[in-house]
Amino acid sequence: MSEFTYKNDRNLVKLRPIGINEASTFTGFCKYHDNILFKPIESNDFKDNKEHAFLLGYRAICKELFLKKSQLELTETSFNKRGAILKAEEQAVMREYIMGIQCGLKSFNNIKVYYDKLLVEKTFDDYHYITIRIKDFPQFLCSGAIFPEYDFDGNQLQDFNTLNIIPDIITFSIIKTNRGGAIIFSWIGESTINNQFIASLLKFSDKDKPDAICRFTFEFFENTYFSPLWWDKLSIDVKEDIFIRQQRGILFGDYEERPNDCLQNNMIKYVQWTVSSIKQE
Repeated sequence: MSEFTYKNDRNLVKLRPIGINEASTFTGFCKYHDNILFKPIESNDFKDNKEHAFLLGYRAICKELFLKKSQLELTETSFNKRGAILKAEEQAVMREYIMGIQCGLKSFNNIKVYYDKLLVEKTFDDYHYITIRIKDFPQFLCSGAIFPEYDFDGNQLQDFNTLNIIPDIITFSIIKTNRGGAIIFSWIGESTINNQFIASLLKFSDKDKPDAICRFTFEFFENTYFSPLWWDKLSIDVKEDIFIRQQRGILFGDYEERPNDCLQNNMIKYVQWTVSSIKQE
């Protein structure tokens, strides 16, 4: 993988080559339970049905919960060690940041209760998903979950400063299949917010949907693993765009808030994927 230095030298996101097994392994479960839980999607090609979508979503929720706990522990440890040498305004930002992580962790804990219930009961009638199939093998893979704040038109979906309930959450995965690739969004229950989010994505033509998905991936998910061959062929402008998205929202350094138009079409081509089918339930 070629070296790349972002032009403003902020460099809060680092690229490093790793083996495919390390990139695809989530250590939140022991091997025994991981094999049992995810056997339907690990031993078989992905199918467009609610069970397979749920299992991808469940793994994404567990991963985010695992990372949130680690993030809180790391941030609190760092603040306890160096908080005294920070300026008053920097301390205030750190405390607010920690409170945000705590709120996110509480929400994920509550959400996982619902996912656990569906897992135990194996009743997926109230689970919803959309699968966008592509003919190509994706050059990068991703798994995660977010509370969508803006749709692809730049409209605000949720205001986290005023919410006093668990915000709506959507899970997201890009996976390789025997026939190419699949992009899966999923969630529990009826959700006006998630429906609006997905509707704004589907408004793009099939030609533009893959790049919209790329903008979403690089903007919101840090656990994105991609092919060095694909990265090396990207132009400097595309690499810089990806770095800006990956670094946006990081607390340390020159903090940059995420703009509401971050998912709108920026006319950048990241991939040459061909959409082959779309299924929504």
